[in-house]
Parts: sequence; C-alpha cells; structure tokens
Amino acid sequence: MEIKDINIDTGEAIIEGEIFHLETREIKGNRKLISFNMTDTTDSMTVKVFLREGQYEDFETNIKEGSYIRVLGDIVYDNYSNHLVLMLKSLIQLEKKREWITIKIRG
Repeated sequence: MEIKDINIDTGEAIIEGEIFHLETREIKGNRKLISFNMTDTTDSMTVKVFLREGQYEDFETNIKEGSYIRVLGDIVYDNYSNHLVLMLKSLIQLEKKREWITIKIRG
C-alpha cells in the first residue's frame, strides 16, 4: 500500500519505505516509545512502537535513519501529535529498492 492512500478507515496496513527522523523517549515501567517517520516517496508517515527494555537493544542495533523497511501495523489517530500514525506490529529490514531510468538519446 502506498502511504498517500492511507486514511483513518484503512485499519491495518503494510507499507515499505525509508526511515528518517528517529526518536526514542523513556516512559514509565522501563519502557521506551520509539517513533520514526518513513517515506515511500508518495508521502510520509509516523510509525510508533512501545518496547520493553530487552526489545529496545535489538531494535537500536538494527534500525537506523536511512534503513529501508517493511512495516505492518494499525492506522490510528494519535491525539498527542494530531496525525494519523501506524502503531507497529511487525517490521522487516529490506534492501533499498533501486530504480533504473532508461533515457534514449538520439545521436
């Protein structure tokens, strides 16, 4: 699904894209709130996930700004940011897609 097609009625969505603007915040109960934006070049969206202490280390080691990923999650309205966000259920790290453009040059 392209990010530009996501709306409040989408429910569950799978999107692919590149991570930018990754943030981590400590919250109660030895948990962390991870939020990052991702883009698929049609639009961008914020992804959020709550992680326990042991889960965070794996996430931090593997996921960075610039990582290309596929995510599955629920599309919800976030009252804190006043935007639609994807609440992460699953994440797969991918190789970044390369697009080739062929240009024909007369000569």
